[in-house]
Amino acid sequence: MDEGRVDSTLAPKEEGLVEILQRADGLRMKTLKEVLSILTQIQCVHFLIAAAELHLRSHEWGENRDIFLNKFNDVLFCSVPFILQ
Repeated sequence: MDEGRVDSTLAPKEEGLVEILQRADGLRMKTLKEVLSILTQIQCVHFLIAAAELHLRSHEWGENRDIFLNKFNDVLFCSVPFILQ
């Protein structure tokens, strides 16, 4: 699918997508404030550190997974012509 076609398909939905993202961000912030309001200060610090570490580890895992899948696809698609000959 070409980029122009994707853009023209998504353009009418863009405003709705922006609203959904804004509402999701608002819900995340409200939830975070509520969680932090019931914790002590030191618990808040530990919670925020753990949340940051989870975020970083998830990002790292995703990058490693992408690298693995790209290497797997390269091996798979490079070997297909040899298999077909």
